[in-house]
Amino acid sequence: MKIVCIGGGHGLAQVLSAIKPMSSNITAIVATTDNGGSTGKIRASQETIALGDIRRCCLQLAGKKSTFKAIYEHRFTQGQLADHCLGNLTLLGLIELTGSATKAIAHFNIMLGNTETVLPMTEVPTDLVAELNNNEKVMGECEIDSLTSLPK
Repeated sequence: MKIVCIGGGHGLAQVLSAIKPMSSNITAIVATTDNGGSTGKIRASQETIALGDIRRCCLQLAGKKSTFKAIYEHRFTQGQLADHCLGNLTLLGLIELTGSATKAIAHFNIMLGNTETVLPMTEVPTDLVAELNNNEKVMGECEIDSLTSLPK
């Protein structure tokens, strides 16, 4: 059975983990608009897509069998790399080497021993924009999440 999942955040990673036993033919299309945390810092400095949710999905698919899971989830605590996740930096390096987020993710999955397909929603940096009732525009996933009222 072929299963395709579309989403992002922690939710998609959990869904992938739950359905993996049902099928070896899984494709995940992952949102690339996050602008918080390590991902937000990388996006701002490198003009790339959000990598955190992609990393999380790939690592969930690797499951507990992967010795790399803890390594790629490691977050640095000091200096310029503070709060950055090694998996995000690895994906960034792979993007630079391959010239493509899709190719980078495929290589990352191979490194993890995954057979499933993980695809980015887009290859180019993309931001969410919400328009408020007063016609003001709010840009960025984190900023939209912090709104106290629903946008238009």
